[in-house]
Formats: sequence, C-alpha cells, structure tokens
Amino acid sequence: MDLYRYYRAKVSEVDEQIESHLKKFQDKSGGLKLKKRPVQRSSNAPCFDVRQYLFQITGVDLTTLDGFKSGYNMLDLISEIGTDMSAWPTESHFASWLNLCPGIKKTGGRRLSGQRPKKAVRAANILRLAAFSLAKGKCALGAFLRRLKSRLGMPKAVTATAHKLGRIVYRMIKYGKPYVDAGMEYYEQRYRERVMAGLKRRASEMGFELLPMTKLELAGTGRTVPAIELPPAP
Repeated sequence: MDLYRYYRAKVSEVDEQIESHLKKFQDKSGGLKLKKRPVQRSSNAPCFDVRQYLFQITGVDLTTLDGFKSGYNMLDLISEIGTDMSAWPTESHFASWLNLCPGIKKTGGRRLSGQRPKKAVRAANILRLAAFSLAKGKCALGAFLRRLKSRLGMPKAVTATAHKLGRIVYRMIKYGKPYVDAGMEYYEQRYRERVMAGLKRRASEMGFELLPMTKLELAGTGRTVPAIELPPAP
C-alpha cells in the first residue's frame, strides 16, 4: 500500500507538470467554457479538465469526435502532431505522413502492391486505438468500421477508419469546425442509396431495369404476382 500511494503521488506530480505546461499555450477559445457532460472517468485520467485545455489550445472541441470522448487520448495525439497544420498542405499529405494511406508500388505503369511501407508513427497508433474502440459504437464511424470489417477484415478496417479519423482531426484543427456525427442510421441509409445507384447504373448498361420487390410482372401475360420478400441482411 505504501508503494501504491507513492506511485499515485508521483502520477499526481506529473499531472501537475502537464497542466502547468498546457497553461503556457495561447488561448484560442475566446474565453468560452465548455459545458460539462457525463463521461465515464478512468482511474488513470488526469486530475485536471482535459477537454477545456484542448479547447483553449485548438479553439475547437476535439472530444466531440467519436473515439476521443475522454480527451486523454486526444491530448496524447496533440502531443505528437502539434496544433499547427501548416506542415501538411492538405489532409492527404497528413494521412500520408501518418502512414495510413495504401502504398503505391508500380512498375511500367502497373500497380503491383498496395502494401504500406513499414514505418513506426506513434500518432497513427493512437488513431488506430481510437478506431478500434468504435467496433460497437452507435455512430457513423462505427458503422463504417463494421462495414469494412465484413469485407476486408478487422486489421484493414481499423487502418481505414484511423485514416478517416486522421483526416477529420486535420480539418477540425486547421479550420476550427466542430465534428457533427450524422448517426449510424443516416450512414447506413446513404450507403444503401449509393449501392442502389450503382446497381441501377450497371443494370442500365447491360440493358436491364431494376424493379422493386413488391410486384413482378409475368412476361407476355400482363399479370403481376407478389415477389418473394428476402430477409434483411444482418
């Protein structure tokens, strides 16, 4: 118990040093205070309000982004990438620096492999952990992760979601615009609309026409019969 109390005291000293360092940054919040919200607090969380300090440093509430609700992992990410996005002209440059983009191995104009070069980027690992935490999230990013997981597997789905998170973080910090989650239902509806549009386009190119699964017309008879309703996909 004495050893435990000693370690906890040392952790508190580190938290105080981190907070004193955060106070040295320029305040970009305009004196605004964030409204407190119920968040499950971890036993290892800092003893100060991480959300408010992040808001003062960047001018935007980065904890609205799914996967970074607690704020501690976002503070860890900011310590790696900073708050000045001018080092990367676009979000594509930022994603490439994170090594989250597919590799482009070509020869003679022919692509051979999409494997990424091996490069340890701690900021990318933080984004991957945040993406992995969305596996059961009731949000648009969680639905995106699960859709890719069913098609590509979990490792590639996590990398793709981390890539999307990195782009969102770049836009939030650079342009100061908050993230608004459209919701899982909205994402799934938009995905269904994109799939239907693609199917209709391909059917039209092949000389066919897609009809709704309510009634089917018997060729040459003019009569219609009810179609067999298939169960929804899981």
